[in-house]
Amino acid sequence: MVRQRLASVILASLLVVPPAAAQDGEGRPVSDPDFPDDKPPADPPDIKLEGEYRGVVPGKTQVDDKGRPVKRPKNGTLAWVGFIGEGGTAKIFLQAPNEFAFSQHVEGRTIVVHLEGLKRLGRQVRRPLYTQHFGTPVEKITVKKVGARKARKGKPGRKAGIEVRIQLERAADAREAAARTQLEADGYFYLYLDVAPGSNASP
Repeated sequence: MVRQRLASVILASLLVVPPAAAQDGEGRPVSDPDFPDDKPPADPPDIKLEGEYRGVVPGKTQVDDKGRPVKRPKNGTLAWVGFIGEGGTAKIFLQAPNEFAFSQHVEGRTIVVHLEGLKRLGRQVRRPLYTQHFGTPVEKITVKKVGARKARKGKPGRKAGIEVRIQLERAADAREAAARTQLEADGYFYLYLDVAPGSNASP
């Protein structure tokens, strides 16, 4: 009786073990044509990951998600503020549909860039740009419209325009940025600013 019960337990165990997957001569699994679920999965859809850069590339026509050219803003608009961290240097660019003049000075640990010939802010530039995690001296960039002001002690005079404030992490790195302007192939005018730790890199 004991032997009969033991044989029954062994037989039941064998019945519940799933069959091994079919393999070829080298031990690789072989798909069974009778089971469509055994087919390899289809390629995943093209999904744009969060954080993927969809912004402006200087010189290249900007398009929307449907591949259509983005509508050009009115003259006098600061359309985009771009930032790239490269080798410890902050490479910043300001984009507008028309040429503009600029000047800069340092206040504490902030580089203040004044833009003349611009009076509007594009929707994309109204919020602060936080850059403290990119390994450069720049901590934050803010943009605002400003009115005209006469020179006074400690502050230079200015015409009405737009003020870009580049806040640095350390006062020791505060000095005017290396700057240049360029009319690019996309028809936009750009101001490029390089801010390096301790000294400015050439543009």
